[in-house]
Amino acid sequence: MIPSAEEQLQFFHKIQLLLEEGSFSSTYKYALLLAIADLSVEKGEELNSSLRLSVDSIARKFIFYYWRQSIPYPSINEEGVLFQNNGKQAGVIKIITNYQLENNRPLHQAIHDPVLINSVAKVVRTMPLWRLQKMPSGIVDFIYEQTTSGSEIVLREGVAYCFRVFHGHIQNMVQGAWLRWVRKLKHNHSLLGQLKDLNEFMFGSERANLGNYVPMLIELQSNTCFYCDKSLKGNKSEVDHFLPWSRYPVDLGHNFVLAHSVCNRDKNDLLPAVTHLENWINRNDSNQSQMDQYFCENNLLHDIDTSVSITKWAYDKTELLGGDVWLSKKNQTCKLDDSWRILFSK
Repeated sequence: MIPSAEEQLQFFHKIQLLLEEGSFSSTYKYALLLAIADLSVEKGEELNSSLRLSVDSIARKFIFYYWRQSIPYPSINEEGVLFQNNGKQAGVIKIITNYQLENNRPLHQAIHDPVLINSVAKVVRTMPLWRLQKMPSGIVDFIYEQTTSGSEIVLREGVAYCFRVFHGHIQNMVQGAWLRWVRKLKHNHSLLGQLKDLNEFMFGSERANLGNYVPMLIELQSNTCFYCDKSLKGNKSEVDHFLPWSRYPVDLGHNFVLAHSVCNRDKNDLLPAVTHLENWINRNDSNQSQMDQYFCENNLLHDIDTSVSITKWAYDKTELLGGDVWLSKKNQTCKLDDSWRILFSK
């Protein structure tokens, strides 16, 4: 059984209440909520089941979120790292900043470094993990059981399901609250100005430079458009998020394809149809070693298992809502049926 519509709505309202009335002395709770939401998509199941999450897996997400925020903010007034704590700089920021100074390693390697993970995990266990669900009226442990120690949490039944259903909405709410908190902090007033996009600096955007993927994609696709299979020569082409950025905003290597600009624009924020999904799965399966080697050599984030899990989640959600998928240019779309599921059972 899945949570009822009323239960799902109650969960969403509790998340809103947590953001509006919860106690925030740093940005850790925002990061923790985002981590749980993302891991519910990446590791959760479609059914109303509990989900066990290790603190190490949460720590990896913290490293991912705070990595770009641990470098100096490009201010017209002065240069410095944005504060993420009411008092001294947040411990996670210090840990990552020192790591970046002492180790010449890119993010995709850093998130697997056991020393870094252990250092961040200690902060997670000490600070936000057992304080996230604290409200003015007391502890409201609707996400996971509130204890005081441990190396893992177990999401209550239905929680992972609700995080999957409301992922985009929760992500937007949490990122917005995080941004407003950082902007209001007095320590950051001298750094922040109106000439820079704070949201893009903190959370990235789909306008990131994706040029590093082009050589590999040209070779894999024999210089043809992934969607219409026609030559890219003499035509404007673009690196496209197969699973649209708007559905799940993470740049993982296996998610990218090369397409005609016209096809890319026409597809827009729709999921590709099942025929395209089958081609995407076959491409990744047939060329996994070659792609992994290229990603590693060029310091590009990648994780095929995570990419597959996120893609399954997106198609499941679209089918559940009776959504459309994109077939080809000139706005040819169709309803998504359950035929996509067999592709992941082979």
